Amino acid sequence: MNKVIKMVWGVSLLATLACLLFVYASLPAQVGYESDQVGQAVAFVTRDTFFYIMLGVLSLTNVLFYGLVHYANSRFHEGLLDTLRSWSFSFATVLNAFFVVGMLFINTFNSGEQFNYQNLGYLIYFTLGLIMIWLLSFPFIVIKKLR
Repeated sequence: MNKVIKMVWGVSLLATLACLLFVYASLPAQVGYESDQVGQAVAFVTRDTFFYIMLGVLSLTNVLFYGLVHYANSRFHEGLLDTLRSWSFSFATVLNAFFVVGMLFINTFNSGEQFNYQNLGYLIYFTLGLIMIWLLSFPFIVIKKLR
């Protein structure tokens, strides 16, 4: 099961990096990330800054979870270690899904088209809900495994 979860995480990481490249190519030179009451962008960063910030966040989170699994290799017994591996890679996959939705939201917000980008808010809430479910399930999974 760990191999399947690790493969899904690898595919999600590649898909997230592909999405980042797609979004980078389609963004304007100034990327708006905050809007006023009317929906006009009021705070901007450059396209390059957005790209490097997102690349840094993606690298940091995925390396953190990958490193967590390798750090835990010698610290826990095998049953708990398998559970920790599965949870870490699946949580990194959920975070990658959140990053994809966030990048696509920023891309839609900055496109020159007339699109009701607020309809994407449901996807953001859905991925945030997944993150909360994964975080809240961790103690229960560990306690169940330790019994």
